[in-house]
Amino acid sequence: FARVWNARLLLVLPVLLLNVVTLSLLQYDGRTVWLSVALFVYYVLDSFAILIKFAFRAYEQMWVDAVFSTLGRSLLVAGLVSLWFSGTLTLERQALVYIASSGVEFIALGILLWRRLHLSLFVRSHVHAMMSAVRTSIPFAVVNIIGTLYLSTGTFVLSKLLGDTAVASYNAAARLPEAAQFIPTAIVNALIPFLSRHHADRGVVGRYSQLLVRYCGYAGVALAAVFVAEPLGVIHLFAKKEYEPVAYLFRYFGLWAVLVFYQIVGANVLICLNREKVVMMRALLALITNVVLNFLLVEHYGLEGSAIALVCSEVISCGLYAWV
Repeated sequence: FARVWNARLLLVLPVLLLNVVTLSLLQYDGRTVWLSVALFVYYVLDSFAILIKFAFRAYEQMWVDAVFSTLGRSLLVAGLVSLWFSGTLTLERQALVYIASSGVEFIALGILLWRRLHLSLFVRSHVHAMMSAVRTSIPFAVVNIIGTLYLSTGTFVLSKLLGDTAVASYNAAARLPEAAQFIPTAIVNALIPFLSRHHADRGVVGRYSQLLVRYCGYAGVALAAVFVAEPLGVIHLFAKKEYEPVAYLFRYFGLWAVLVFYQIVGANVLICLNREKVVMMRALLALITNVVLNFLLVEHYGLEGSAIALVCSEVISCGLYAWV
């Protein structure tokens, strides 16, 4: 725990500088850079909170993850709703609410870590041990970095070629299926300790992976059916009427949700089998495919081209998982 904690602390500043330099080189304005830095602080606090939750998972105290994830997200929603009703909901204040909610969750988890597991956040650093932790985590780091870039590819290309309105439409259509990923993620997370302990018994892993694919598949297909059959209903319930002209995007993201549900299962089962390098290569292939297809299709098909690129790259990704 100390190795990973200190390694994360060490990496915060370089990653922040890389973030700012990249945005500056891409000629985004000062407001965008400020918002990116603010959200970076949120992600750092959130990642520290996740690390503490993983420590509790090692002792099979999954309730900590459930309780504190609910607490943090409830604070976030409450803050945003209060800004909405007071008429002061701006991007800057929204970013501050994100930071505050993750900060409260992190501090509460740190106290619980100290009281229940007798682990401290203030530990001596050991450079060799930290570097060992970083080397071990490289495949997972690559997967997370690529995953972030993968989901952001459409946003970046659309912002450069079509402007802010296209970005808003694209992200509005993506948010709900993306939020629904908590279903397979929660189910898989509950089984990861068990599957990891029994990774040598392929019969056990095979049975559970089939069950995961089947029932997460049912959930994904049910979600997709709603998005494909009733995109206008989804828009009226969760978004704004202004998004009606891009209802077709919601259909594409419904199809994407089924594929994402499957790849969440596939990735975590492979990680339990110590095949994280396969997951890393899959993520790299998906990113390259998505980038190429976005630049090829957005120029000719606009918003629809970006949605098609995302679905096609996910099909290729899931095909690779199925083959492995």
